[in-house]
Amino acid sequence: MTLRVQCIVLSLLVATMAGASQPDSATGEPQRQSFQDLAPQQRLGARVRAVERAVGVLPVVVVVGDEAAFVEAVARWTPAVRYPVLLDDGTPEAREGIARFVRAFSPDRVVRWSGTTSRGWSARERREAIEAAMLRSWGVVPQDDQLPMPALIDRWRSLDAPPPGVVVAAEGDSTWPAALALATARMQPIVWLGAPGGINQTMADADADEFCRVLEAALDSLGVKWNTLGDEIDAVTLCMNAPARLESDQHGMVAFTARVGRTSSVARIAPRWAWAGHVFGSAPRSAAWAMASIFLDTSGAWLFDSYPSEAPWSNYALAPAADIYGQLGLDVLINTSARRGLDEFLLRAREAIDVGFVAMNTKGRMAEFHLSPGRAAGRDVPILARPTAAYVIHSFSAQRPGVDTSVAGAWLSRGAFAYMGSVAEPGLQSFVPQVTYAARLGSLFPFGAAGREDGLLENRKLAVIGDPLWMLDAQPRPRVAGLPPLEGHTDLVTEAQRAIEARELGVAAWNLRMAGQNEALVDLSLATLRDEPGKISDEMAEASLHALFEAGQRRGVAAMFARLPANRQSQTHIEDLAWHALRHLLIDPEASATMARLLSPHVRPQKLVDDTRDLARALQVAGEVGEARSIVRLSLGKARTDAERDALEGLLVSMGG
Repeated sequence: MTLRVQCIVLSLLVATMAGASQPDSATGEPQRQSFQDLAPQQRLGARVRAVERAVGVLPVVVVVGDEAAFVEAVARWTPAVRYPVLLDDGTPEAREGIARFVRAFSPDRVVRWSGTTSRGWSARERREAIEAAMLRSWGVVPQDDQLPMPALIDRWRSLDAPPPGVVVAAEGDSTWPAALALATARMQPIVWLGAPGGINQTMADADADEFCRVLEAALDSLGVKWNTLGDEIDAVTLCMNAPARLESDQHGMVAFTARVGRTSSVARIAPRWAWAGHVFGSAPRSAAWAMASIFLDTSGAWLFDSYPSEAPWSNYALAPAADIYGQLGLDVLINTSARRGLDEFLLRAREAIDVGFVAMNTKGRMAEFHLSPGRAAGRDVPILARPTAAYVIHSFSAQRPGVDTSVAGAWLSRGAFAYMGSVAEPGLQSFVPQVTYAARLGSLFPFGAAGREDGLLENRKLAVIGDPLWMLDAQPRPRVAGLPPLEGHTDLVTEAQRAIEARELGVAAWNLRMAGQNEALVDLSLATLRDEPGKISDEMAEASLHALFEAGQRRGVAAMFARLPANRQSQTHIEDLAWHALRHLLIDPEASATMARLLSPHVRPQKLVDDTRDLARALQVAGEVGEARSIVRLSLGKARTDAERDALEGLLVSMGG
């Protein structure tokens, strides 16, 4: 299919997607709306959905090891055919991100590609390489002295597909892979600006105003239409490790993504010209977030509602939203009204969450959420088996999203690629009710727009983390046969087989994990534990942990966790995985003492009382009362509040200590 024909199809699909049926008031018969009759949010969503449905996807995941290979692999995308590209920098975190994506994408093959050159770039050289990659992908050769972004905009307009948004990136920032991928795939120019601070810092109102002023001037210089909803630029994707919040003289703490895309930070109802989202983190994480947003469908949803059945809480109930998600084609799991407490939440967290969307109603602070009954910490957030988008009604959850023990930080560090939550206390009424949010996602609202309610001043405290143009869609992207045009790539399964033959079991384990061969990895891990435990390296132990957890092999998790060095055991996500996996074994008389001793060095400060109580009870079950008292006394020395001290002293008294 030629580029021109492809975009004709795209234009027809926009019209088709725009045709939302509405009943005629007289006859009751469905009436199809025109594109222009849709709300601006829906018109934006129709444009994005049309591109997603028009582009063919190769069922192959490409894993690269350096930035030059990533840029070159994306440069070989075409307007008609694309494939996911993920970055493996050798860290377990990057590799688990790849494994989650592969599980959700279910490719025919996962290949490793080294590129044609291996080099390091300065920040300016990387920017030039990114812009050249976008030009190559779209087959654009700038005329005379034309700059790359105007040349791309001219091409997109010539195809009747003007840019729906803009990507804002900072030279030298680690989120450049997301900037390249989201700009190329969604037909968005990149504007390069400085990042004003770090993700967990607070931006001054004046700095935010200046950032927005420079951005708007840059859009003017590009010649795009941007200052009214429904023109061309209706989305802003911030790809930079900038602060998630700002301190406003007029409104207190406000989300940066609520400020960007509005013409004033002072007016009570400032005119909006775009919806914004914020990608931050490492290069591998940003690549994984972008690829999830571009390539993954949403096959399931997990909903957890801890709110009472009385008003005003009942106005935000998740049960009506569950009906909508089911009608959209998602498999929905929701807790019942009788099971809204911590025990139910932790019971569900015993297994990996294997869905593409999560919605929660809770109360609390940045690093804790209150259930009915019980109080959970960010450390209790479940382990994710695949990339997930989340809408969380909860105050302060996104106050410091880069802190992995916070509520938002826990979801994001465990694989969420999109998250909407509050940076402060907005008041319940400032959240879009769950049923309305679900209806919007099902009616062509992109993620960045679905939770916005501009008539509510305090809605400005809600942050959109991730690609604002992500669309909930249960329909898989259209796939086409073939292989990526990347000469010299190797199959990860083949690499794993060679590593097994060479008895390089750590290498083999990670290759199997990233290739989505989890059953084979579990078999290899259990067989090695049984027959050759001395062959298990630190690398193999960590590569096996998530696969064993996802397979329900709790004793296998315990064995591999025990073989990790202390500095890896104490990593937040690994420590929490161990607690999720092994908590149930603490009440098993045959395993309780062993599990308690394995977990006792990992009493978490945020769960001091709960963890200590679980360990003490496990040791009591095993008849080790003296050891149980010792653990409680040790925790008493770490207590930070009177409530913690009182609870631990009461526990000690109950054991006769």
